Amino acid sequence: MIRTYGLHTVSSASGAQGWRQFLQAKRRMLAEFDVARTHGKLHEIETWHGVVAEGLFRRWLADFLPSRFGVTSGYVISQNRLEDEKIPHFDIIIYDRLNAPVLWIEGHPEVTEAGMSRAIPAEWVKSVFEVKSRFTRANARSGTDHLLDLEPLFVKPSAEDRYSSWLKDDFFCGVIFFELASADEQRVAAIKAMLPVKLPKGFIGGIILRAEGLEDPDVSGRMWPVKSSAALGSSDILGEEKSLLHYVLYVETVPRGPDPEYPFRAVGLRWSKAHFSGFAFDIVALLTGTFQAGVLSSLHAVPVSPMGSSKSES
Repeated sequence: MIRTYGLHTVSSASGAQGWRQFLQAKRRMLAEFDVARTHGKLHEIETWHGVVAEGLFRRWLADFLPSRFGVTSGYVISQNRLEDEKIPHFDIIIYDRLNAPVLWIEGHPEVTEAGMSRAIPAEWVKSVFEVKSRFTRANARSGTDHLLDLEPLFVKPSAEDRYSSWLKDDFFCGVIFFELASADEQRVAAIKAMLPVKLPKGFIGGIILRAEGLEDPDVSGRMWPVKSSAALGSSDILGEEKSLLHYVLYVETVPRGPDPEYPFRAVGLRWSKAHFSGFAFDIVALLTGTFQAGVLSSLHAVPVSPMGSSKSES
């Protein structure tokens, strides 16, 4: 038996109403990212476009999500940790805006409201994402490693503790990449970094908004973790060609993870026009408790006909 996150089949026909308009948001993000990257080439250290990417995705997500969810960069704070412990900063925090107090706000006079960092108590945090400008092995590794910094916030002090101070069981996280550069297409080892020895709790994989080597800019790459009750095969990258532009699945041959029912793991990457909208509505479904693995979370903004097709491809 295999379990995957949000991977769906769709049939080719005219798309769902509004899908072209929905994808304009992704196109605008990428256009602004390209401007920032061009300007960043003049900087001594080319990191500006990465900062811009974080802000662009936060802005889009804040406009897209139901208003009861807040979106910010910042810190996840536990009332059970001491002040001498370092607090990691995260690119995107989704939290319960209706109920969560904001412990403090960081910024300076030239930072807009949307660009400020906020400290959110862990018990009201729903999700965390890291944003990277480029899909590389180093960026994938640093993204998953940083999400592991949340691990202490899953430890409940005791069953009798009246003070909520940890992330809830429905918490989820992932990594967002703006592009796969042509220079990195053959570096298939990058997919391995999305399957670290220890997966962050609630890890749903991630998305690559575009690939330079694909003619259609509307195509996005969806990465998803797989758990299996049986070994899945060799540890090679599987696919017709050794390229990240093709469907790839990296398989661990050694049992990993604490789940005795599904000890074997893998991570896959697949490209489709449907993946940006699929990823977006999976986030909504996970936040609202309606998510079902292998089933389309919504028929909104699907660029090809979803009729009669909702089963997992794996």
